[in-house]
Amino acid sequence: VGEALTNIDNNLKGVVEGGLKFAGDDADVKGGVKLGEVVNLKGGAEGKLTDKNIGVVADVDDAGVLKSLDVKLAEKIDLGETGSVTTGQTVVNNDGVKVGDKVVLNDQGLTLGNGAPSITKNGINAGNKKITGVANGADDNDAVNMAQLKERDEKITNINTGKAGLVKLEGDKIVINNELAKDAPTFDFSNGEGTRTLAGVATGKIAGDSLDAINGSQLYAANLNVANALGGKVDLNEDGQLTGVNFQEALGADNPIKDVNAGFAHVKGELDTTNQNVTNVTMALGGLETDGTWKLALGKEDSTTVNNVKEAFKNIDDRVIDNSQSITNIENKVSTGSLGLLQLSTDKKSLVIDNKVANVADTFTLAKKEGEGRTLTGVKAGKIADNSTDAINGSQLYAANLNVTKALGGSAKLDEDGQLTGVNFQEALGSDNPIKDVNAGFAHVKGELDTTNQNVTNVTTALGGLETDGSWKLALGKEDSTTVNNVKEAFKNIDDRVIDNSQSITNIENKVSTGSLGLLQLSTDRKSLVIDNKVANVADTFTLAKKEGEGRTLTGVKVGKIADNSTDAINGSQLHMANSNVTKALGGSAKLDEDGQLTGVNFQEALGADNPIKDVNAGFAHVKGELDTTNQNVTNVTTALGGLETDGSWKLALGKEGSTTVNNVKDAFKNIDDRVIDNSQSITNIENKVSTGSLGLLQLSADKHSLVID
Repeated sequence: VGEALTNIDNNLKGVVEGGLKFAGDDADVKGGVKLGEVVNLKGGAEGKLTDKNIGVVADVDDAGVLKSLDVKLAEKIDLGETGSVTTGQTVVNNDGVKVGDKVVLNDQGLTLGNGAPSITKNGINAGNKKITGVANGADDNDAVNMAQLKERDEKITNINTGKAGLVKLEGDKIVINNELAKDAPTFDFSNGEGTRTLAGVATGKIAGDSLDAINGSQLYAANLNVANALGGKVDLNEDGQLTGVNFQEALGADNPIKDVNAGFAHVKGELDTTNQNVTNVTMALGGLETDGTWKLALGKEDSTTVNNVKEAFKNIDDRVIDNSQSITNIENKVSTGSLGLLQLSTDKKSLVIDNKVANVADTFTLAKKEGEGRTLTGVKAGKIADNSTDAINGSQLYAANLNVTKALGGSAKLDEDGQLTGVNFQEALGSDNPIKDVNAGFAHVKGELDTTNQNVTNVTTALGGLETDGSWKLALGKEDSTTVNNVKEAFKNIDDRVIDNSQSITNIENKVSTGSLGLLQLSTDRKSLVIDNKVANVADTFTLAKKEGEGRTLTGVKVGKIADNSTDAINGSQLHMANSNVTKALGGSAKLDEDGQLTGVNFQEALGADNPIKDVNAGFAHVKGELDTTNQNVTNVTTALGGLETDGSWKLALGKEGSTTVNNVKDAFKNIDDRVIDNSQSITNIENKVSTGSLGLLQLSADKHSLVID
């Protein structure tokens, strides 16, 4: 037993002395530790320890014998708010990650030291380094690379210099990009309210094939030419439109005459009245010869031909004077007995019968064959006809001349260059001096105003482009380039100038979108679209033409100002109004066709002409012809009357030695008629006295019972 106990004791002592042996991951068994002795497990911790970060897992065999106790680190390590992990210069704690004194990653972001790149919640700072390997941005929030910026900058430069966009600069012309707008025949210039004013329009060419825009000053000048040609009180109102068309004063009419056609109709009426008066005068004269002269055969067997009324009156007056003298002589001879069938002998001592006359007569009588005397009556007013030779009186001729004077008016002709500014219908009307109003001229308004406008389109820019090797290069500062291949290098090379470029792009976009950049811009007061004259200062033409030269319609043009200094574009409604005013001024059948062009001008009806009269000059030429005919008729009448005094009156001295002056044909006939009546009465008295025996050498006594010697 003792030995057994000793063995047990020795065995126990061996167990105790042998202790526990430990093996690590290297499988080498380390020295044992006696049972009951302390084994120190040291971690070197000097601060607060944490729980639940390290665990021990027992590893047993199939027989349930413990093989090892495995120490394992927790899947999720929580060192607490004050915990920290340090490896080399890298420290990870609640403040973040720090590598040395420069690299810090915390809740503010990543910084790499003073002046070095950083990524913080306030943004990315490349620290004056390049960012390389940046792919092309696609979405709105993507970064863009240099190739995209270059492409965009090039397009923006093209926009700024007028080389790109719908409106671009080609040499000295601003043109429409017909590659983009080849199918757009219309240039809509309208705004949200419908129209815009197109200002700064240079003077366009006015020709049949012109596609130039016409400005307000040109339409104003055209309307002013029409106003000047119409004359009188015609003027332009504040909108440049014709006003005050009225020829009443110029034509001396009782009622307003608001157009040329009505003026011609008035002149036609005056001419008709004048011509009728001349016809009446001609008929009163007894008609004119075919050559316009007046002739009258007078005297026995038409022995004398006179050529005017004065000559006729003079001829008759002379013969009446002769007759009066003859009557006096007869009366004297009869009363003295030297004339008659019963005469006093030459020695006055005997009464003898004139046997030379009454040698075979056995009867003495003073009566006519019919027993009645003869009466000479006055001359009535003559009929006015083309074959009449009747005389007319002075009052009729005066009235005719007065009407002719009122109807003559003025005359005009066109000047040598035929321009409306110098309207002169002198040649058409046969005038000696120019007449520059519508009473003597007509303004032909020529031309069609083609309206031209500008349109501005927003410019769309695109970004992109890589090197041939697939890298992206960004030249910063000097003209060097760096190829970047990963995000880290990209963040390190973010440049302030990229930010500046981004801001510049934003500014350009803002300027383009707000109309402050490009060939066509919005003015500072945002009320006008203007051309960037810094880029296009030498371009004096803005063409809307298509590539093949065909014009575009410019719509949405607001009513432009019409004034002598206006450069506003004129729209179709303004030209239509101007042409309408000309149409109204012309009157009659004049009208505008569906294209707004003047048509239907014809004054034939107003002037009563046989053929169409298609313009005012032809109208005045027609009036001139009518006036020439009327004036010739008046001249013929005046010639037939024997001429007029310098003051327009008609005078004729009648009677012995021109003792009586008459002022018209009627008075002349009355004077001669009265004297012929007197002569007739004298003859009758002589006949009565002779027949009753109260005249002559042998007379009948008062009681009729005795013949007594005178």
